[in-house]
Amino acid sequence: MNNIPKLVEAYQCAGCVGDGEECFKKDIIGIGCSKHCAGTRGSPNIGRFLLGVPKGFNRYGINEKTYTLIFEDLKQKIIQYPYNKFNLPVWKYLDRDVCFIRGLMPRVNEPFLHIIGNISKEDFEDIRCLEITKEDVEEMD
Repeated sequence: MNNIPKLVEAYQCAGCVGDGEECFKKDIIGIGCSKHCAGTRGSPNIGRFLLGVPKGFNRYGINEKTYTLIFEDLKQKIIQYPYNKFNLPVWKYLDRDVCFIRGLMPRVNEPFLHIIGNISKEDFEDIRCLEITKEDVEEMD
């Protein structure tokens, strides 16, 4: 089952300045929408952010080069983008069966955001990084 369009609509389309649902274009590496442009901007201190993504995971930050990748499931993520010394997960958050990972690619000094669908609680627990709870998300600005 292809879960990507549902995940893109839920987490990328909100706040995008593209042409709506009709503008979807599969990313060349098969992850998410290649036409996505986060058009929502907060005060100069906040910068651009993703409306559909939970607080703490939604800001692009000063870099504005955050790589946002959406995966059908954990198996697809492991095949296409393994966590290792080049891709370090820092925070993880589970919202129903969708996992959000904020991390860093230290070799190129750039952040990433992974949205992983269809993840089990067991697979979520196996991802080694700091878990952010619902209470943590609610306390963030």
